[in-house]
Amino acid sequence: MSLAFRTGGPRLRTYNRWAAVAVLVAVVPLIVELGMSFAGWTDGTYPGFFVRNDRFFAPTFLEPDLAIPLGRVVEIDGHEVTSNADVYSYVRMMQPDTPVRYRFAAQGREREVPIPTKLFTWRKFGLTIGLWSCVALLFLVGGCTVALLRPSTKVASAFLVLGVANAAYMIGLVARLHPEFDYLVWMYPMGAWLLPVSLVHLGLLFPIERTVVERSPAWLVLPYGPAAILGMWATMQLAAEPPRFEAVAWASSASKVALAAVIGATAISYWRNRAQLVRPRVNEMTPVLVLWMTTGSYAFLSFAQGGGDLSMVLVSIAHPVLYLVIGHGIVRGDRFARDIVLQRTLELETQVRERTRELELALTELRHTQVALLQSEKMAALGQLTAGLTHEINTPVTAVVGNVKPLWNEIARLRDRAGLHGDATLEAIVVRLRAIVEVMARGAERTAGIVQDLRVFSRVGETTPLPMDLHEGIEVSLRLLRPRWVDRIEIHKDYGAVPVLEVAARQINQVLMNLLTNAFDAIAQTGNVWIRTRSDGTTVTVTVRDDGCGIAAEDAGRIFDPFFTTKPVGKGTGLGLAMSASIVRDHGGTLTLANDGDHGSTFELDLPLLPCEPGQQGASRSRRLGVA
Repeated sequence: MSLAFRTGGPRLRTYNRWAAVAVLVAVVPLIVELGMSFAGWTDGTYPGFFVRNDRFFAPTFLEPDLAIPLGRVVEIDGHEVTSNADVYSYVRMMQPDTPVRYRFAAQGREREVPIPTKLFTWRKFGLTIGLWSCVALLFLVGGCTVALLRPSTKVASAFLVLGVANAAYMIGLVARLHPEFDYLVWMYPMGAWLLPVSLVHLGLLFPIERTVVERSPAWLVLPYGPAAILGMWATMQLAAEPPRFEAVAWASSASKVALAAVIGATAISYWRNRAQLVRPRVNEMTPVLVLWMTTGSYAFLSFAQGGGDLSMVLVSIAHPVLYLVIGHGIVRGDRFARDIVLQRTLELETQVRERTRELELALTELRHTQVALLQSEKMAALGQLTAGLTHEINTPVTAVVGNVKPLWNEIARLRDRAGLHGDATLEAIVVRLRAIVEVMARGAERTAGIVQDLRVFSRVGETTPLPMDLHEGIEVSLRLLRPRWVDRIEIHKDYGAVPVLEVAARQINQVLMNLLTNAFDAIAQTGNVWIRTRSDGTTVTVTVRDDGCGIAAEDAGRIFDPFFTTKPVGKGTGLGLAMSASIVRDHGGTLTLANDGDHGSTFELDLPLLPCEPGQQGASRSRRLGVA
């Protein structure tokens, strides 16, 4: 390989100079005329978007408040549209902000959309047609300037061809938007297909001349023949009815591949060539390439998010800036001064990003650890308190329940004795006494049931996986939460055939309790809660849905974060769902939210099924229920 600035003799020098002059004389007036024709639209009314010569909508992003569908304009206020001139002339007669009904056709379907007209200001002109025309001039003037300053070099010829291809592409792109410049539309597909070929042409000569060019210089010219044929094919596709875009899309893909190939070939040349002047010429492009990629990435990301004037300008000038920097390197022919400040800034930004990422991971881990500790302490304290209460309550309740039957027997004997003696007063007392005992018996049975539910729910110290009846856990939670839903919320149960789970029952009960509590709290007055269970043989799914206030879309992504709550101050700690999600993850399952806006929320709990040893289920179940 040799340096890129090898001279080509007097013939090449003459060719480059005359070609540059001819291009400037022929093309610059076209760009100026095209830009001035659009400048005449300023301070007038325009549709709020541009329409191409094939009547397709061309987005400008100047009117972010307009929701314009992609498609072809076929009607405007009921009038058929045959060209973009019909749209512009019709709208030009109206005042700004006048609603106009457009009918767009796309993929065999038509859609009518009302869009108000807009005022085409100088700012809008400058950010679109004016900017694009300047970009075309930059490409054209840059290529011609390099060809005039370094006319005897092959790389100057390649640079001129690349500039002409870019300028032709931009001119054709703008000409498609103006009804009076249809004769320039062919430059758009031709420029699109010249771009990848001219990129490869420049890559074979800059920053070093490749061996294949030294051996067979014809390789620099041969690809332009197929490119011209493909450009004519793309032109015919765009002129067809309806127009087709496959050829232009292929050209765009080819340009991306060519750019990647040039960058890859440059990297390979850098690795293989250790000559004193080769590596510096490659090194001089590195900071520029980094700056170009950083600025371009920022511009495109900012532009996609709503951007602004700066983003539109950066997106438009990213490529011509890189092009002009390469031209500067060709003209100077020596090593660029490296931008040390830029390199140090990029290194510092990388270090800051890495350190920030480490701190974020540490903070997230700390929060999860805090939640786990709070959950463990909370559940241990709750289990001990519940166990103590149930023990203290269970003894007198058991005495009451155990003496109800003997009391019934004594009341029956007393009733018989009263009947035998005909004592009406005593019989009335027996009736009232029987009613009182019935109330006492029901209360005692209810208290005994609550105590049993608390014992099932708490299960102090139980963290090892044991068989659990999921439906029983749901019913226990519903009974314990009865004061929160009775007489105002209707419970709809849809229980499927769900096998016994191998889980830490106390923890899963806590998850069910949290999901049901949130569902009840989300319903201000009256409503419904649906509970559904299903199993597919490998996973058990529990779905809890309510028709309450729902969860705002901006809060849905943080609903499982520790200490985040949508409840009023003093009514929620923000730990319920965070602990539930942690418990489910520890069991190898998932807890997800399917938000429905103002129509309620749906939480879906998925737990994997684990095999249970034969004969273990009955014994484990007895232990969980406290039966010896």
